Amino acid sequence: MKRLKQELIFSGRLVRLCLEEWTDGEKTYSREIIYHPGAVAVLPLYGENVVLIKQFRQAVGKYLVEIPAGLIEACELPEETARREVEEETGFVVETLKKLAEFYSSPGMTNETLHLFLAEVKPSSSNNTTLDEDESLEVIIVHLNEFIRLAETGQLKDSKTLMAALIYKCYSVTNEAI
Repeated sequence: MKRLKQELIFSGRLVRLCLEEWTDGEKTYSREIIYHPGAVAVLPLYGENVVLIKQFRQAVGKYLVEIPAGLIEACELPEETARREVEEETGFVVETLKKLAEFYSSPGMTNETLHLFLAEVKPSSSNNTTLDEDESLEVIIVHLNEFIRLAETGQLKDSKTLMAALIYKCYSVTNEAI
C-alpha cells in the first residue's frame, strides 16, 4: 500500500484528522485517519484489589468504569505518563511498574498506540486527585476476581480496560509480559 495524498481536515488540541488517498497498485482508496500522540493505560493493583475510575465519556454519552489512562505529553516517556496519570486520577502512588503490552486502540481509523502497564500502588500521603478541567472521576476499588468477572460478563465496555483484564488473566497464569 502506498499513500498518494494527504489533506489536513482538522487540527485540534489533541488530534489531527486527515483525508488520505491510498493505492494497492490496482485500486485507489480514500480513508479518514485520526493522528494521535499516544497514550498509556495502567492496571493499578492495591494488594488484591484493582483501583478503577468511573467517568462520563461524552463520545458514548454514558459513564464507564475504566482503568486510569491518559495522553503522553511531549518529551514524556510512557512510564512517566503512567505514574502521573495514576496519581492524578486516583490519588494513589505507583510503587512498581511493569509494561505488559503495547497495542493500537482502533487501527481502522487512528494510529493511537496504547502502552499498558501493571502497577502496584499505595495511597498517596495527600490522597488528592488532580484532574483536568473536563474530568469528573469517581474512584472505585474492586477485588481482582470481581474485576475479571466484570470483564467476563460484559459489564466493562472500555476496550483498554477489557484488554487489561484479558492480559492480566493471561499474565497471572504465565507470569510473562505479552
